[in-house]
Amino acid sequence: MAQLPMYSAVVNSPQTELPSGINATQTTVPVVNASLLPPAPNLVTIGTDESAETILYTGISSNTLTGVTRAFQGQASDINHEGQARLQTYL
Repeated sequence: MAQLPMYSAVVNSPQTELPSGINATQTTVPVVNASLLPPAPNLVTIGTDESAETILYTGISSNTLTGVTRAFQGQASDINHEGQARLQTYL
């Protein structure tokens, strides 16, 4: 599969981190601080390099993104770098 282009984030785009790893099939994604992310439904990118994944979330419950569609743009993968996997929105 051809690599899709990644676009630079806008300065000061909201971001948070994963408190723990996630697998490639999860439909809920825990985050450190969901209040930093825009209201659902919305898109967020997990990671910052060629393995980054864009997900769609349709709800937020406490610090958990719900109704998550993995690999919204690209391919889903296990993400095991808790505290290092940055979630970032693109405004």
